[in-house]
Amino acid sequence: MVWAEYTLQPWELGGKYPYALNYEAEPVVEEPVVEEVEEEVEEEVVEETEEEEVKEEEIEEEETGDEPNTQDGPDLVPNVVKVQKCNVDSITQKLTLAGGKLCLRHAKVFRGTTNSAILLYDTEYTVDGVKYTLQGGKPVYYHNKANYLLGGTLAEAITIDHSLGQLKLAANKKIEFTQIGLYAVKLSEDALIEFNGKKIVCKSTSEEFDIEFDKQSEVRSFTLAEGMDWNIGSTTVNLPAGSNLSFKKEDLYSVTLQIATSVQIGDQKFSVDVAKKGPSMVFSDGNILKSFTVGAGHSTMVDGKEVSINTGSEMELNYDGSAYIISVVEIANPISMDVHKGSKVKTVDLKAGKRLIIEGGKVVKVK
Repeated sequence: MVWAEYTLQPWELGGKYPYALNYEAEPVVEEPVVEEVEEEVEEEVVEETEEEEVKEEEIEEEETGDEPNTQDGPDLVPNVVKVQKCNVDSITQKLTLAGGKLCLRHAKVFRGTTNSAILLYDTEYTVDGVKYTLQGGKPVYYHNKANYLLGGTLAEAITIDHSLGQLKLAANKKIEFTQIGLYAVKLSEDALIEFNGKKIVCKSTSEEFDIEFDKQSEVRSFTLAEGMDWNIGSTTVNLPAGSNLSFKKEDLYSVTLQIATSVQIGDQKFSVDVAKKGPSMVFSDGNILKSFTVGAGHSTMVDGKEVSINTGSEMELNYDGSAYIISVVEIANPISMDVHKGSKVKTVDLKAGKRLIIEGGKVVKVK
């Protein structure tokens, strides 16, 4: 007896074919078939064609709990979402970072250790245990040495429980990260936070970010939605709504005002003006006021003479642990002043705009 060699055909296997099989779709037999059988054959042919186009290495599946499949239509398999394929080519790459896998296009060095790229589709990325959905078609930035995401755009609004309190983050806005947490976020609405033992209402502004953090994820800046008093050494200062506060290691570092305020220095009360550029108040460690922008109509006594202070100039202060003392003022009008250098004293005619360096109530230098 002679055995004829016979090759098993794919349609003889029945059911769904494994992804490992790659073959050409066989033509449909031209015999009359009932409608149900015709639909079955048509479905198999479609599956075979899809398997030709989508190879195993181009498909990723991930467990997503009970979330619905929002990427590829209705759920076909419970609890499993088929992620959009990432076809790697000369301009497209798969990148695995600390918080998730990204499919990127046009990746390039942005500057130094920072790369930029376009995220191909909406993707989940996890930072500090929180899952953020990043928007596809938008730029992302990542550290090309330390293997973590620096920033992207939120695809959807999200409410997170943060050490500051509950933060509602806006959709379609930029978000930035450190290796361990948030770096900058955009609020969808004002947020009540607790910071340095104070309850503070942070404002949702028109700026790119509303709350910023440092690399250790400690608060770096936010804007007040409501005015409040702040302790600054032996006195307090009222910070009006709209003031932007910046911090260093949780100590107040500077305040940029939108509305003027005032501060008590010794027995004088000075108005603090809105600076034309930069902060209106600057602080040293421990929330100690170091300098501020002086409002209109002020003068002070220096070495027995009344000195008019230039409006909008910066007054500098020293703090002795119990009181503030003026150390630098800018004069508004011409004046003659004694300048002390050791035991020597020289009388100098000064023009408006000169800055007096004061020690012990006497001028020791003019700039």
